Amino acid sequence: MPGRKAADTALPISTEVRVGIEATTSDAQPLWGGGCSKAFPLISIVVPTFNRAELLPETIDSIVAQTYSNWELIIVDDGSTDDTQIRIARHLQTDSRICCVSNSHRRGPSGARNQGLDLVEGEYVAFLDSDDLWKPHHLESIMRQFTQNNDVDWIYADSEITEEGECVVKSVFDAFWSDREKVPTLRIDELHVLEHGAALKHALDIGIFASCQGSVLRRKIFDVIRFDEDFRAAEDWLLLLRVLSTRQWTIGYLRDVHFTYRAHAKSISGQQNKRPISEKLNLYKEFEKLYRSVLSSIQLSQDQRAVVSRRYADLCFRHLATGFSDTGDKRMELHYLALAKRLEPRRLYYWLSWVKAFGASLPKRLWRNG
Repeated sequence: MPGRKAADTALPISTEVRVGIEATTSDAQPLWGGGCSKAFPLISIVVPTFNRAELLPETIDSIVAQTYSNWELIIVDDGSTDDTQIRIARHLQTDSRICCVSNSHRRGPSGARNQGLDLVEGEYVAFLDSDDLWKPHHLESIMRQFTQNNDVDWIYADSEITEEGECVVKSVFDAFWSDREKVPTLRIDELHVLEHGAALKHALDIGIFASCQGSVLRRKIFDVIRFDEDFRAAEDWLLLLRVLSTRQWTIGYLRDVHFTYRAHAKSISGQQNKRPISEKLNLYKEFEKLYRSVLSSIQLSQDQRAVVSRRYADLCFRHLATGFSDTGDKRMELHYLALAKRLEPRRLYYWLSWVKAFGASLPKRLWRNG
């Protein structure tokens, strides 16, 4: 890729860079692309990966199969210990649009994405997790909307969820977002543009499913905001909230399904019901850290802060306190019940639950101190 060498040598971490040789003819028949032009601007695709050797080649194949062909792919191998490099060698050798950067130690998904952002050359940026798949029309459909809507900066689309090859959710929008819960939008043909005034509160309260792997964004957003490397889960939701809070950029979405989320035992948010309670608690504590960060680092109105406090309290009560109760850790159960009632002091049920749990632990406390 032109201009890549200087960036490669300036990486802050000990890395090994492999760049593909001249591309051979692809089986895909692009409707858009071929060459670099203003009509078909370059899209930089960043794929962070860690020990996804079995799934990553299919992910890359879904990128190569895009009907929009003017893209570059930057794979950030975040310290994999499996045979990732061997599995992707074919792609590196046959497609000059693809390169791989290998880390000597892990930076996590946010750090790997930020590292990829340091290398991008395109006017637009897209992300795909190394275990997920794009539909062939993903880039073309979104880029067509960008060319027709110059004032839109971030476009995302719907997704489906599969488990062990079987589709379990045909539309994330339809499954988790009823018509009455949809954020107010301005409809421009197929594109739904979020209203600035309502979008942030809606994202905090009900949710906006602007997953990074189903999105394409203008690169200029990342000149101002990057992924927070303190987080290993929900980092794309925090990015969305920070983008919305600035009110500098316009976001829109398409209703059709653009990517497949493949839920499996090793995915961060997949198959939660099959995970051991210790792993669930670690994930819930990541969300706790997220809510604390939102309250401390994003400028919110009083109503917006109330929404975050309510969701934070619900997390403490329904997930963290319950999880620690299931493990027999009464001290942490009481801690999160107390935190829930402090965040939502008018919720009587939180008080009653705390009193009940405190009363149950009192004999043990008296015996220990007696």
